[in-house]
Amino acid sequence: MRVVVDPNVLVSAAVASGVSAELLDRWLTDRPFDVVVCPALIGELRDVLARDRFRRWISIHESDRFVGRLESEGERWTDPTDIPAVTGDPKDDYLVALYRDCTPICSSRAIRTCSILTPRTSAS
Repeated sequence: MRVVVDPNVLVSAAVASGVSAELLDRWLTDRPFDVVVCPALIGELRDVLARDRFRRWISIHESDRFVGRLESEGERWTDPTDIPAVTGDPKDDYLVALYRDCTPICSSRAIRTCSILTPRTSAS
């Protein structure tokens, strides 16, 4: 199963213990699913974790290591090019398009009706 993880969930996993960190640890340990990444997702994650306000939780070195590991161990895809407006936040539409691109059975209709899970929902 392929999973596209919102960069905000990955930031949470990087800087705090909790459900997001547990979900990522489970992936790193057991590989029950494939985490899909693309240059846009990695870039957004790298940019957010580079912000000064995160220094109290994660150093630049730890941040670079975290992003590098995700980039090297995630299933790499190219950035989506056809990005329909389907979410309430246009900056997140590329995540749905990435999911569509990496899931062969996913149709446009399925994208409009797909479930977006929170880390807590996914962990249960």
